[in-house]
Amino acid sequence: MSLAARERAWLLAGWVAAAMGASIPVSVATDNALLGLLVALWLIGGGLRRSWQAVREHRAAQIALGLFALLGLGVLYADAPLGERLSYLSKYRELALLAVLLPVFAEADVRRRGLVVLCAVVSLAVLLSYLLRLGLVPSGVPGEGLFKGVSGDAYVFKLRITYSFLAAFAAYVMAAGALRAPRTWQKVILGLWALACALNVLLLVQGRTGYLVLGALVVYGTVVRLGPKGAIAGAALAAAMGVAAFYGSSAFHARIAQTLQELRQGAGDEATATSTGLRLQFLRNSVAIIRDHPLTGVGTGGFATAYAEKVRGTAQVQTTNPHSEYLLLGAQIGLAGPLLLLALFWALWRAHARLPKCSLEREIGQAMVVAMALGCVFNSFLLDHTEGLVFAWVSALALGASLNRDTTPASAIPAAGESAAAVVPAEAGIQPAVDPARPGFPLSRE
Repeated sequence: MSLAARERAWLLAGWVAAAMGASIPVSVATDNALLGLLVALWLIGGGLRRSWQAVREHRAAQIALGLFALLGLGVLYADAPLGERLSYLSKYRELALLAVLLPVFAEADVRRRGLVVLCAVVSLAVLLSYLLRLGLVPSGVPGEGLFKGVSGDAYVFKLRITYSFLAAFAAYVMAAGALRAPRTWQKVILGLWALACALNVLLLVQGRTGYLVLGALVVYGTVVRLGPKGAIAGAALAAAMGVAAFYGSSAFHARIAQTLQELRQGAGDEATATSTGLRLQFLRNSVAIIRDHPLTGVGTGGFATAYAEKVRGTAQVQTTNPHSEYLLLGAQIGLAGPLLLLALFWALWRAHARLPKCSLEREIGQAMVVAMALGCVFNSFLLDHTEGLVFAWVSALALGASLNRDTTPASAIPAAGESAAAVVPAEAGIQPAVDPARPGFPLSRE
């Protein structure tokens, strides 16, 4: 195949990767179609060589592939049908996808397009959520169709946990983008819509994961801007938001009150129908499985069988998912599983920290680490399609800024009549990275 054909394939791969930002918040089927097309273009465009070079540079990609390989080994000894074991392994493919996407996001234009599209589609979902709350669009059957929620719990496209996770993260991305936007009207629009997304999570959706992620991102954002001392201010702000939502939102109040009641009811060993009570059962029994198999676990895809055996003869509910990625990995492949996941988060954090301090990629990359690390405590986010995919997608997008040696950070925005060079940090070789005449997120550019 000619060099020109390979280059065209690689260019198209960038467009497909950016288009995934539109499909991730909406459609699993479209995700899978775009993933298949992306891998084909990646192979034609010489992606193996490019990804090999990227993986050699990034410890995080090496750890992700190592964790996926360990899960592959777990397939060999799990007590489950082969098809079920392979199905479980395929749900962790995003660990390998990180290496595929890394070189694709080396181009700043691809990163910009992807982020803009992701935030635009999540913004559409948030707008529809408000319309659902106001009764301007019809409520559907909970969990089915386009409008999966109802007026009192208004989530759209995805189920409650996924929707609130995406909305909370998009709120942070748009807030960070607003602080870097080159024009005042862009700052205002992005800032106001970031606020609208945050209020949507707090006031309209009964998603506890979204509450926690949003609060954690508020703390992280204040630390980014105020330093370590900002953690106290961020925690106070997040607590104030929680108190205001508790007394100002029927959805938030109902969800928190329900959780507190379920915590009191779910302390025993008896079967319980409450969400929190079931999670407490899953926690105790999953820890017992890990304690019985600390080194190798029960194998990839073997959790359901092991859990059924653990609760045999009791009135407790069986499950295929302990609703915690740390517990699920520990049960399947032993203690090495959650330790590698934590190592992956740490490696990503460190890799993002090596990007220029003023770059948007650094901030959103670390924000995703915060959101994912916390979300995995209460959900199996790597196992879940949308959360696992957006984690790999955003992580690769952020790390892609480090693959071009000439990449420069998104700088401060010059005031009217001031040259861009005057406000760029005084670092050797750093050039202005924001073109005031060009709309969109100001990202690190080659």
